[in-house]
Amino acid sequence: MARPTDDASPWQAIQRNPTFQTLVERRGRFATRLSLIMMALYFTFILLIAFAPGVLGMPLGSGTVITLGIPIGLGLIVVAIVC
Repeated sequence: MARPTDDASPWQAIQRNPTFQTLVERRGRFATRLSLIMMALYFTFILLIAFAPGVLGMPLGSGTVITLGIPIGLGLIVVAIVC
């Protein structure tokens, strides 16, 4: 297969494409939103640990050793992986 003499020209054409530029802008906004959501969730979790440890330390039911903090922490990990 013959290579073009100017290797950068196909990539430059793609980067100049308005559809590609719109896609890059939308991806950036989406990434920013997800980052802000994750930061808010993590900070909320850490603030709960710091200022209301009793909330996360409450047992899920009578006679169980699993506290509310365990499913919330696992949920936070799952959300981080999915997002």
